[in-house]
Amino acid sequence: MVSEKRSNVEHADNQDRPCTCLASASAHLGLLASLLLGISISSTVLAQEPLKLGALPSATGPGAAIGAALMAGVELAVSEINKNGGISGRSITVIKGDTQSNPTTAVSEAKRLVEREKVELLIGPLVSQEVVPTVAVTTEAKIVQITNAGTSALTPDNGPYHFSSNASSETVAESMAGFVAEHLKSVAVGILADDGGQSRTGVSALKAGLQKRGTQVAVEQEYRNRTDGSPEARMDRPRSSSAGKCSG
Repeated sequence: MVSEKRSNVEHADNQDRPCTCLASASAHLGLLASLLLGISISSTVLAQEPLKLGALPSATGPGAAIGAALMAGVELAVSEINKNGGISGRSITVIKGDTQSNPTTAVSEAKRLVEREKVELLIGPLVSQEVVPTVAVTTEAKIVQITNAGTSALTPDNGPYHFSSNASSETVAESMAGFVAEHLKSVAVGILADDGGQSRTGVSALKAGLQKRGTQVAVEQEYRNRTDGSPEARMDRPRSSSAGKCSG
């Protein structure tokens, strides 16, 4: 989510990298298998019926690249599980949605998958600002949802059926602040962040961690969240010479 480069500390959602999302999708495999096993065992009456797995990527729009990565991981997992007899004799059928890289559409697609398609488990979305509003849908229906969201806005209280394979933004920010202060010995840093939900909660935690350690934030900039890898982000040099060393 947050990375440090050259003359600044860059903070960006790790969802921005398709390869990261594919790795994350693969990391879902163990959790997916165990959850499906629990669902199948508790549904012995439906033992011969396919298990409906909902997948909600951003198949179109700026997030299409990470959506494709998510589906590659899901399809690989389902193929391997089905080749080995499914889950307690139940094969898995994937029912796909598309957030269109839009939080409002993400909610309507989540409702369609849960209410009309009757999925028993939902994977996705990946981006925090799409995940947060969909959690209300899966929570009401008591449907397990697996995502890659790292925003601290999601808690066991408001998302009791939600599981993330990602570390929370606050946890990552605390590690970053400690590294900057203790290893780089920096007196000032720059923060470059996108405007996504995970980034904003992470930046808030990062600033608090730096302040606690006596490290100054010399410059802070936010750019529009994109998930297609477009090079929109830029860090201007600190305008004040009194800011000290801007570390990287």
